[in-house]
Amino acid sequence: MYIAIKSFIAYVAHFVKGGIQSRNLSAEARQGCRLLLPGQNVNYKPEDSDDSTCIDIGLVASKHDAVIELCIKPSYYRLRAVVEAKKGKKEGDLYDAFAQLCEYTRQMYAVQHNLRTVLGFTVCASDIWIYHFGHSKTVASEPMDVTSPNGRRAFVELLVNMSLCDDSQLSCDPTMQHLPELRCWQIDCPDNSDDSSSSGVTY
Repeated sequence: MYIAIKSFIAYVAHFVKGGIQSRNLSAEARQGCRLLLPGQNVNYKPEDSDDSTCIDIGLVASKHDAVIELCIKPSYYRLRAVVEAKKGKKEGDLYDAFAQLCEYTRQMYAVQHNLRTVLGFTVCASDIWIYHFGHSKTVASEPMDVTSPNGRRAFVELLVNMSLCDDSQLSCDPTMQHLPELRCWQIDCPDNSDDSSSSGVTY
């Protein structure tokens, strides 16, 4: 089951990469695009996890022109989304998958301080749900049955949109930037009420 999910997502990434290269896009427009790829490992514990929980599949973002290869055990810091998969789709399966997704989301918030919201996927049998986790509530999509043409199209459209949208639309706060060499975050703070100028604060 894991292999089928990973293969499908990687397959879409191949077409996204070809589409970006074939279109007459400006350098700036290309720079904002990305490839959404599954990690190489499944059912693994990310190195920056604060407990023993293992995730099924982690999705990372690579540069639009990068060689398509799967990242080994991506950390929570690198993840753009997490997939939790179950073989069945009874009510208990749906609840368990959602509960585990909530735990992964907590971990992502803990290490990615610039996240406004988090996206997560549950796969129960052939149905896929997308969850949009905010600070105060969670919104779920209607199930997408990937054995049907409409369901596959909806899921592919979602993956393509996640590949082509602006970083801010992927819930990244543009006023916060991680400085790994200094092991800190920089926050742009407005100097006046109209946000016309700002200075950086690090923590």
